[in-house]
Amino acid sequence: MYSLGKPGTSAQRQRSQDVPSRRNVALGLLAGAVLFCCQLWAKSSLGQRPTPPFGKAAESLFLSVPSADEAVKASRRYASKPHLAGSPQDLVTAKDFLHHLQAELGIAPPKAEPIYKAGSLESKDAILSIPSSQGPRAWIDTYYPVLNTPLERSVQILDVSGKVELDLDLIEYLGDGPDGDASKYGDAVPAFHGLSPAGDVVGSIFDGGYCTKKEFDSFAEEGVSLDGSIVLCRYGGNFRGLKVKGAQEAGAAGVLIFSDVKDDGTVTEANGYAPYPSGPARNPNSVQRGGVQFVSMYPGDPTTPGYPSYENSTRTKGENIPKIPSLPLSWSNARVLLRTLNESDPFYGKRVRLLNNATTTVTPIWNTLAVIPGHITDEVVVIGNHRDAWVLGATDPISGTVSVRELVRGLGHLLKKGWKPLRTILIASWDAEEWGLIGSTEWGEDFTEWIHENVVAYLNLDSSTAGSRLRFGASPLLAHLIRRTAQELPHPVDKGRSLWDATTDDGKLFGVNGTVNSRGEVEPDSLLLGGPEFPWQKVKKAVKRVQAVNKKLIAFERGFISKNGIKHREWFKHLGVAPGTWLGYGATTFPGLTEAITLERNATLAKHESERLVELFDRLSDVIS
Repeated sequence: MYSLGKPGTSAQRQRSQDVPSRRNVALGLLAGAVLFCCQLWAKSSLGQRPTPPFGKAAESLFLSVPSADEAVKASRRYASKPHLAGSPQDLVTAKDFLHHLQAELGIAPPKAEPIYKAGSLESKDAILSIPSSQGPRAWIDTYYPVLNTPLERSVQILDVSGKVELDLDLIEYLGDGPDGDASKYGDAVPAFHGLSPAGDVVGSIFDGGYCTKKEFDSFAEEGVSLDGSIVLCRYGGNFRGLKVKGAQEAGAAGVLIFSDVKDDGTVTEANGYAPYPSGPARNPNSVQRGGVQFVSMYPGDPTTPGYPSYENSTRTKGENIPKIPSLPLSWSNARVLLRTLNESDPFYGKRVRLLNNATTTVTPIWNTLAVIPGHITDEVVVIGNHRDAWVLGATDPISGTVSVRELVRGLGHLLKKGWKPLRTILIASWDAEEWGLIGSTEWGEDFTEWIHENVVAYLNLDSSTAGSRLRFGASPLLAHLIRRTAQELPHPVDKGRSLWDATTDDGKLFGVNGTVNSRGEVEPDSLLLGGPEFPWQKVKKAVKRVQAVNKKLIAFERGFISKNGIKHREWFKHLGVAPGTWLGYGATTFPGLTEAITLERNATLAKHESERLVELFDRLSDVIS
């Protein structure tokens, strides 16, 4: 299976402290990918058409297009209104991105908007016909996952008789400041957890720390009972959904999760920094929304594991969603609840009520896609990021969306000059990532076979602008490409340094114009080349040599895939790396063997996983030899 969204970006909110260095690397790395896609060009023998740009000339032309002014305009365009997945404004953004693709890539808008139901003949044909596409196309696919919408929510401290003594205000007040939109829409989307079940529970507060697997194991070893309690968890250390899972398995009745200012280092109000939006310190009323499904079991629509969520899909109950309610809290509210644990406080020992009333329904979401056909028609590079946000999402995901929009403008400019990529490029704007990588996962489950046969690489952006230090993650096979590209790009604010140098920065606050298929066959009738003297045989041999190497690289990556998958979470097939069972975001290398030792502590299972890896390595050695 393929999950083409980046796990976990939503929980790792980083304060924009300095300059948008990551957007630069996003565009730069995408430019590197574009150059990777277009290596063959020859001059026209007709003398009537200009020679298409090639190599460094194409790169320079591409990089001349993106601009800071256009990026700011695009950011304000998408991040000035809430666009929760499945909402009317979410559909507006999907259509807006579609129109941008049409305008920049020279796609004539059809009479009827190309919005297709997933599973329909039109949706299927849009992807399956890519190898035969003659020009750029763009469309929207509509999937139908289960999502929840918040209704009534409350957190109350009760007196001994059960009457409400204090009703916490759950509205995210941010106050006046330069970010008017943040104040205007502070409660446009109530603070809630995606896919948290409805529930009304009462219990004593239990301080669970960061609610990691290690901490819950420690509580159990010490004989501490969490039965019927409401566990107070800090963000950090693991994915929020696994905090709920750990509390649920320990017998808790509910979970409240907050961001502790102690994790903000020195940038706090206590040290004299003004809170956002007037300054860089955390606003004590700010709340981190997020999804709580158990993504390390499987991502996507919980009710359609392993197959796409069409409108009429058969659905399960969902095995990777919590059974106990949870809510996100602000620091200002969390510190009030912590008073119930202080023996000298009047609130000491008092119980708390957690009410989470939500409606859970099948909800339409919209993936916007476009294809730019290449010379090699059945090798596809996919470039994408998600578009939906819990509220405004200026960093996650709109900074990534802005980078992709600027990429599209650059590609469109090259297309107007007669350029064509060597490999086909598929651009995707995924929806409903925030609930658990849903839009990308459903598409991957929908077109698994086509992806296996055609997709050679995937580049993802969610938050391309945050902080001052350049960070990225990738398959090890791309490490040299990333570094080389970053070394060739200028530093965003220091002219004497490269973008790669930003990996150690600290902020002030901490060409052939024709068709070549994967068999190296060329169709000369469609080419504009240098006459009968052109060295066709050399081109064919070069293509075959390059593709032979590429096939080995692809086979090496896919060689880690096991049909049987990882124990207890068979949706994940890759034996080399997978989300840690109790991490969610963080990757675990050789997950089957590692977790047989560290979590299962099972020698027999560890031996079995070792044998599976030995067989895998033997196959890989045959692949690359």
